[in-house]
This record gives sequence, structure tokens and C-alpha cells, in this order.
Amino acid sequence: MAVGMLHAQNVVDGLSLSPDELLQSWKSERSDSMKKRSIQKQSIQYDSPLDALVAIAKRLSRYETEAGLSSEDFFDRFSQGSWGDDTQSVEWANDYRHYLALRAELGKILDAAA
Repeated sequence: MAVGMLHAQNVVDGLSLSPDELLQSWKSERSDSMKKRSIQKQSIQYDSPLDALVAIAKRLSRYETEAGLSSEDFFDRFSQGSWGDDTQSVEWANDYRHYLALRAELGKILDAAA
């Protein structure tokens, strides 16, 4: 599910940043933008677990692209407390948990059908 891993250096606005500096910059920008907008919870119903899995995979891909980090690596850092607990990060972690649960559910369905 990884969109891409960070290389030794990344250039942002003409500045050379280490992966840790890039991640910190991303978290800071996301936190600021989340403070500026109000958050409204939505409940979305899907016709099947597969439809839900596809929708969540698309959201995870957007998070990964923005952060330059796989959801698995993000979740490891988040779970260890070395990431933040801003709204965006909590939503990403929850989406990843939901993704794993849906994959397990679909795996059981496929195993039973085989």
C-alpha cells in the first residue's frame, strides 16, 4: 500500500530537508489547517465490505501521498507515540485500523468460499 518512501533528502521550496524534517513540516501544516476548519463527522454506508475497502484504500493513498510515508510505517510511529495526535493523524490511524479489519473480514469470506 506504500505510495513511496522518502529518500535521503527532499527539496521543498528550494530547501533540502531530511525525512524527519519533512514529516515534521507536514504534521505542522496539517495541524494548522485542521485548526482553521470545523470538522463534521459523516456516516457513509457501503453496499459491501469490498466497496468500503476500496473507499478506505483511496483515503489511505491520499494520506500516504501527502506524508510520503506508507500507512503501515505511519501507524507504527503513531502507535509508539512518535507521531502526533492531531485530528488528521487520528483519522489516518482509524482508517488504517478499519482497512485492516475489512481485509481480515474479506479474507475470511474468501477462505470460506474456497
